[in-house]
Amino acid sequence: MRKHAMNFTLSPGDFRIDKLYSFEGASNREGHYILYAITSTKSRIKETLVNGYGISSDETISKLIEKLTNK
Repeated sequence: MRKHAMNFTLSPGDFRIDKLYSFEGASNREGHYILYAITSTKSRIKETLVNGYGISSDETISKLIEKLTNK
């Protein structure tokens, strides 16, 4: 069975953060990660987004999360 391809573009402003979950390593904060459950406000797309904390964080994902939280 083939899924239909969707041809549309979504931007960070088209999503909202539904929930976030924080996971911390047993020994230090370098093992700290955050899981974001996000949903599109324009369609029925649901996704997850993961980012590290501190030195483990990804700058691109951090900027995206900033855009999602500053709406």
